Amino acid sequence: MYLTLPREKSRYWRVFWLCFLLAAALFLPHCIADALQGGGYFHYAGDFNDQQINFYQYANAFVKQGGSFSWATDLGSGFVNSYSFYLLGSPFFWLSLWVPSRLMPWMMVPLLCLKMALAGGGAYRWARRWVRSEDWTMVAGCLYAFSGFTVYNIFFNHFLDVVALFPYMLAALDDAALDGKRGPFPFWVALNLINNYFFFAGQAVFLVIYFLCMLAGRVYKVGPRTFASLVWETMLGCAMGCVLLIPAGLSLIHNPRTIDPYNGYGYLLYGNSQQYGAILYSAFLMPDAPYFRDMFQEGILKHTSMTAYLPLVGIVGGIAFCRGRRAHPFTYILKTCIVCAFVPVLNSAFYALNSSYYARWYYMPVLVLCGATAYTLERPHLAERQ
Repeated sequence: MYLTLPREKSRYWRVFWLCFLLAAALFLPHCIADALQGGGYFHYAGDFNDQQINFYQYANAFVKQGGSFSWATDLGSGFVNSYSFYLLGSPFFWLSLWVPSRLMPWMMVPLLCLKMALAGGGAYRWARRWVRSEDWTMVAGCLYAFSGFTVYNIFFNHFLDVVALFPYMLAALDDAALDGKRGPFPFWVALNLINNYFFFAGQAVFLVIYFLCMLAGRVYKVGPRTFASLVWETMLGCAMGCVLLIPAGLSLIHNPRTIDPYNGYGYLLYGNSQQYGAILYSAFLMPDAPYFRDMFQEGILKHTSMTAYLPLVGIVGGIAFCRGRRAHPFTYILKTCIVCAFVPVLNSAFYALNSSYYARWYYMPVLVLCGATAYTLERPHLAERQ
C-alpha cells in the first residue's frame, strides 16, 4: 500500500531548484515590464500592492528599530497583535531581515520563488512514500508548487508561506505513524502554528481527517502506545507554537468578526445556487483573478481562494485514482473533502465555524490530489480496474 522511504537517492534539491527556476521564469516577464514602465519591481494589484509589499517593508524597519507598539497600524495597536497573522511568525519574513527595508519591494519576487521551491520540495518529500517512480514523484512536487491555489494566492503573498510549510508537517506525520520516527513532527507542528495561527486551525481539522482516513484504509496501524506518542508530540508542538497564538488570541477574543455563526438552513445550504457551480468549476478550470468574477457572477467568489486546479491535468487524475483505488486512504480523503466543500458548516469547520465563506483550506486536499495524480500517471491502466 505504501513505500518505506527511499530506494533511490533523494531528488529533493533537484525539485527545489526546478521549481525555483520555473517560478523565476513565471515572474521575470512581469518584472521586466514593470522596470520598463519605471516601477522597477513586481506589481500585481489590490492587496499585494497596497498591503503585502508595504507590510514587509514596514515590519522590516520596525523590528530592526526594536519597536513594540505601532501608531502606523490601524489607529495604534500592538505590533504582535497586528502582524502575527501576516508575517511575524513567518520564517520567510525573518530571512528577509538580512535585506535593508528600502530594498524589500525588490525582494518580494525572490521570496515568492523561494516559497514555491520549498512547496515543491515539500510535496515531493511527502509523495515519495506513495509514488514508486522518482520521476512521477517530482511531477507531484511541481504540480503542487504551481497549482491553481498557489498561483491564485500570489495576490495574498503570506498565504504561500502556509502552502510551502504544510507538506513537511504531513510528511512528518507519516514518518511518525508509519516508521515510528520521533522528533520532526512536533517541530513542524510548532513551525506551522507560529507561521499562521488562522491557517493552523484548518490544518488541525485536515490532519484529523487524514489520520482517520489512513486508519480506515488500514495504512496506519496505530496501537495504544503509538497513539499516545502521537498525541504527546501534537501537544508538544502546539505548546511550542503558542508564542504568537496567545497574545494574538487575547487581542482577537472580543472581535465581533470572530463570532459569526450560521442561521437555520445556512448550516447546510449556500444562499446562492451559483456557489455550487463555482465550487465544481474550481476543480476543472484555471481560477479567475482573485478580484474578478468570470463565469459565475453571483455568490461569494472574489478573494476566496476557491481553486483546486492542477496544471495540464486538472482533477482528471484524481477521478481516475478514486475509480481505480476505491479503498485507498487518498480516495477517502478526497471524497470527504468534496463533501466538506459543498456543505457550508463543514467548509467553515476549517475556520472555527465562522459563516464567512472562504476556500483557503483547499491547498491541503490539493496536495493529496497531486499525490493521487502522480500515482495514476505512473500506472496508466489504473482506472480500468474495478
